[in-house]
Amino acid sequence: MKEDRPKRLRQIKATHQKDRNRIVFLVVTLALVLIGYFQVGSATDEQSQTSKENGFETVISLPPINFELLAEVKDASDLDRRILEPEPLRHLAKMSQALHAGHLRSLKEPAVPFSEITNTPEKYRGQAYRIRGQVLNIDIATRRPGAPKEFWCQIRTDQGDEIIFASMQVPTELFGSENYVRADGFFLKNYSWQNDGELITAPLIVGREIVPSSQLIENVSSVDSMLLNSVRDQAPGVNQELDQEALWHLLGHSRWLRDNPKELDSVFAKAPEMDFDFLAQLAAEPELFRGKAIQVPGRVPDNSSYRWGEIAGENPQRANWLRFGYLGNLAFSDHPILLVSTDEMDFGGNSARWYLGHFLQLKGYLDTKDTPRRAPVFVVSGFREAERSTPAIVGEMVWWFVVIGVSVLTFMFWAAARDRKSSQLAAEQVRKRRENRKQQNNTPNNKT
Repeated sequence: MKEDRPKRLRQIKATHQKDRNRIVFLVVTLALVLIGYFQVGSATDEQSQTSKENGFETVISLPPINFELLAEVKDASDLDRRILEPEPLRHLAKMSQALHAGHLRSLKEPAVPFSEITNTPEKYRGQAYRIRGQVLNIDIATRRPGAPKEFWCQIRTDQGDEIIFASMQVPTELFGSENYVRADGFFLKNYSWQNDGELITAPLIVGREIVPSSQLIENVSSVDSMLLNSVRDQAPGVNQELDQEALWHLLGHSRWLRDNPKELDSVFAKAPEMDFDFLAQLAAEPELFRGKAIQVPGRVPDNSSYRWGEIAGENPQRANWLRFGYLGNLAFSDHPILLVSTDEMDFGGNSARWYLGHFLQLKGYLDTKDTPRRAPVFVVSGFREAERSTPAIVGEMVWWFVVIGVSVLTFMFWAAARDRKSSQLAAEQVRKRRENRKQQNNTPNNKT
């Protein structure tokens, strides 16, 4: 027994040393992980900040402009403004073929700086601009026999300024009842253009084409029920475009509400809350709810098949994107609701919300089983997070777990105490037996 005691002590010390080594190793590893995490996070933040500072204009691929060639352009005098340099014109006409609508949208639609461009035009040659306005005069000309046709026009912007737009592509579609168009192109020079005997001097923009556009409509403070009265709901399974005039009208109203939070709260404080019975009534008689403010509960799953964005194109709100999201709610069974908004709205988050929207129309679609169906469409002005209330049964379950946990702990303490007492009794019995054996060995009858 005495020989085994030092050996056991050495084993215990070795075990304790191994435990200390493991703890030190875990602490060092955790420290290295934390340091690496914070360094990566810092680098990501710096990269994100750098990306924000640089913006899209540093990464989009604009057509390569030969600024040395444009330096030959002159427009300082009346005579210079009457002369059109052919090589710079052909160069910008060629480069404009690679200028797309997305370029100007990414550059946040730069407008022609009329006052600066008149005084110091050399600083702005070859710069891309976007113009919207009404077409005043048109001329389709050919410079020489066999040469392609050139389309020239005079456009008056919403601010009352005028530009001359030249393109090598004659438009094939109408401009609309008001001849309102959008034109993207590069600035060449201040040019004097003669049309029907009238001499017009204005900045000359050389671009790819002009396309029909919509005049800017200011955000509206109220819903026009007469306008919405013309909306027609789509048939089940017939996937068509939403009513554009009504859609942009409600989007303008939703933007006005977002800019006026008190009005937003006031409108939706008294708005009804959607439930399954309400949804059934709306589907049966949608015309009764057209343009009405309704609070719709649910969540948009954080998945691209349930929420997506589309480029808005030319629109009266000058929105860049249309945001869509399919709203789900277990209380609505398998009846989804389509939410629509513009750039500012985020349908993500995968969290339960109350969406604040105005009903537009019923949209037809085919479900995953090719069954013809319709989904109500709401133009969303905002949302509030849903309050998460704990069901009563959850509280009861918590108390049951507490009772069971206390019972198990009590049993464990009782079992440990009983085992300790049994061990003590067993040790006491062993001690007594050893003493008895010693006494028996020490009696005279056992001596040799």
